[in-house]
Amino acid sequence: MPAVDSLPERMRQFAHQITPSSWNVVLHPGQNRWIANTLNLLLSVKSGPFEVFTDSEGRLCGPDTPGAVPCPALLRGNLLYTPLDEMKINLPGTAAHGVIQIWPRAGDWKELIVEALAQTAVCRYLAFQARIHRSEFTTAFSRPDIPSGDPLHQKAKQLFQKRAARFFVQ
Repeated sequence: MPAVDSLPERMRQFAHQITPSSWNVVLHPGQNRWIANTLNLLLSVKSGPFEVFTDSEGRLCGPDTPGAVPCPALLRGNLLYTPLDEMKINLPGTAAHGVIQIWPRAGDWKELIVEALAQTAVCRYLAFQARIHRSEFTTAFSRPDIPSGDPLHQKAKQLFQKRAARFFVQ
């Protein structure tokens, strides 16, 4: 377990404090909780330069790549919904897991985490609307490209900002 004063652990604790109780923010996949309706989020803290990759619509994301979109915090790839019986757990229901990547040197890491959690919340909401969690098999829900000005994204971001403000007032 990382020291409490390490940056990744402080980031994980912050994210854990402002997420719903059914979300489990971890630094290592072995810390996932396989309980029905749980969302396991692996917090991947990057120390080097931004990586260049493509988003869900095939556009380049990265720092200095011509035509690339800067992405210092994002939900990477898909949310995977796995039925617990597929995991050899004798319980009904589905657990989800995803990866959030953060480059803390790109700005205020707390705001970056709030942004990534808002992306995740919108993705999870859309997955529930599509009833992905009812599938009998492991199902990937592709992260839609949601502009930061989207009302749903703004609502989710404001929710996490309010939770963060409450966390710091205590």
